[in-house]
Amino acid sequence: MKSYFRFLSRNKLYTAIEVVGLSVALAFVVFIATFVAGELGYDKDLKNTENIYIGHEEEFAIMSYTVGDVIAQEFPQVEEVCRFLSTSILSGLALEVTVEGETIPQKAIIADDNFFNFFTFPFIEGGLDDRDAVVVSQSFANTHFPEQSPIGKTIQITVGENKKDLFIQGVYKDIKKSVFPEADIIYGTHHIKEMYPHLIAEGNGTATCFYRLTPGTDIEELQEKAVEKLKDADILYRVGLMKKFLLSPFSEIHYGICVQHHPFVGRIDFGFIMLFIAAGILLLVFALLNYISLTVAQIGFRANEMATRRLLGEQKWEIALRYIKEAFILTVISFGLALIMIEAFGPYAKVVLGKDVVLIDNLGTMGIILMILFVFIVSLVAGIVPAMIMSKYKPIDVVKGEFATNGKMILGKVFIGVQNVVTITTLCIALAMFIQFRYMLARDCGYEKDRIISIEGGARGSDYFIDELKQLPVVESAGWVQYSPVYNSRVGMSLDHNGESVHLEVAYGDSTAFRILGFNILKFNPNAPQTNNSLWLTEGAMKGLGLDLTAESITLSNQQ
Repeated sequence: MKSYFRFLSRNKLYTAIEVVGLSVALAFVVFIATFVAGELGYDKDLKNTENIYIGHEEEFAIMSYTVGDVIAQEFPQVEEVCRFLSTSILSGLALEVTVEGETIPQKAIIADDNFFNFFTFPFIEGGLDDRDAVVVSQSFANTHFPEQSPIGKTIQITVGENKKDLFIQGVYKDIKKSVFPEADIIYGTHHIKEMYPHLIAEGNGTATCFYRLTPGTDIEELQEKAVEKLKDADILYRVGLMKKFLLSPFSEIHYGICVQHHPFVGRIDFGFIMLFIAAGILLLVFALLNYISLTVAQIGFRANEMATRRLLGEQKWEIALRYIKEAFILTVISFGLALIMIEAFGPYAKVVLGKDVVLIDNLGTMGIILMILFVFIVSLVAGIVPAMIMSKYKPIDVVKGEFATNGKMILGKVFIGVQNVVTITTLCIALAMFIQFRYMLARDCGYEKDRIISIEGGARGSDYFIDELKQLPVVESAGWVQYSPVYNSRVGMSLDHNGESVHLEVAYGDSTAFRILGFNILKFNPNAPQTNNSLWLTEGAMKGLGLDLTAESITLSNQQ
C-alpha cells in the first residue's frame, strides 16, 4: 500500500477531488439513510399493534368520545377500545398542572384506563393502576424531581375552573419517534368526566378512538355498518359534519391518513420517503461513477507500476485485489469524513425537514452493522471496474508503449458522459425547485406576513395570553385565531342555506387578529353588530352562496 499512498501524495489534486467528492456524496447518502430509517422506525417501542385500527373520517381523526362506546357495543369484532385526548388540540380551555408550587401549562395525554395495556409504552419506574394517580415522563420527573423519585408525590391538575390533586404512581420512558404527541403527564379520562364532562360528551369532537379487531375482520363491511349506526347515535353524523367511518391500520397513521384535524405528530407522506430513497440511490450512483471515472483516468499513470508487478510475478487477481483494497482505504477515509459532516451539520437538518435526524438513535445496532456492510459494498463496486480494466492489459504491451494506443479509455469516457448527464439533470431539477420555492415565498397570499409571529396553542376565546403579550415592548398588538392562514386545517360545517346543503370551512378569531393579518377587505359593513353571529366571508364563499357584495346578512342553519 506504500506505493498507493505515495501516488496519492504526488497527485494532491486528484486525491482531494476523490476524497472530497466521495465524502460529500456519502454524507448525503448516509444522512438520507438515517432519515429514512428514522421514519420507517416510528413507534418501534410499541408491540402487538397489528390488529389495532384508528377510527376516523376522511379529514377527521378526532370525533366524539362516545363513538367508541357505540362501535364497541354494536360490533362483536371489536375486542377492545382505547381513546385518548391530547391537550395540544384543546385550545381555549385552561389546562394547567401545579407541581412543587410551580404552575405550568399541561402537556398531557388524557386516556382511557387501558391505555398502557393497549399500547405498550415502557415504564422506567412504577405503573398505573390507581384511579387517583397519574404517570409522568422521564424528562418531567428529572426536571421537577431531580435526584429523587417522584413516586408518591402530589401534583394538581387544572381543567377549566376545576382543580384536582393526584399522586404520581409511575414514570414512563419519554415518547419519541411516535405518532403520539410528547407528553409530560398521562392521566385517565374519568378525571375529565368529573371535572369537565363536556369534553367527552356526544358531539364534541375531541377524542381519538382506537379499536383492536379480531383477526380476519372484514374492514369494509364493518365500516359500512358502523356509519349506519352512527347516523342515529352521534350528532356529528346526524348533522352531516361527518359522513364516513373509516378504519385504518395503526401503522398507516405516520404516513399521512387524516391530513387535518388530528392530534398526531411527525407524520409524513410515504411518497416523500420514496423520493428521499430515490435521491439517495442517485447520489450513490453519481459518487461511484465519479470515483470510477477518475480512477480509470489515472490508470495510465500507474500502468508501469502494475506492469512491473506483473513481470515480478503478481497474478491478475492480485492486481485486481490491490485496486479493491485501495478503493476500500479511500472509502473508509471518505466515510469517516462523511460522519464528521453529518455530526457537524445534522442539527441544521431540523430547519429544513422539521425533524431531528440523530445518526446513532435512528440506525441502532443493526443500522451500524449495515453501514459497515455498506462501506464494503461501495469499496467493492468502486474498485472492481478499474481493477478489471487494469488487469486485462499485458505487461509486454505497457513495456512496448502500446498501452496508450490500446487503452483510449472508452469506458472512462462513457462514465464521464453518464456523470455529466446525471449532473445536468440534477441541476435542472434543483433549478426548477428553486424557482418554484421563490415564487411561493414571493407571491401575494392575501394577508400580511412581515413582523407577525404565531404562538401555537395560545388561541382562545378569552384574553388568555393576550394581556401578557401586550405588555411586551416589542408587541404592537395581539389577537387570537383558531388557525393561522397557512395552517392546513379548519372546522368543516355542513349547513342549510335556502333549503340546500352547503359546506363551509370555518376558522374562529377576534377582530384584532383580523386587522393584524391585513386581509384585503372588499366590503365592510360598519353598522353590523360585533356579536357571535357576525362573520366574514371570502369572495369565493360569497359567490358560492349566490351573494353579491351588497348582501348584509345570510341565514344558515344546522341540517336536521
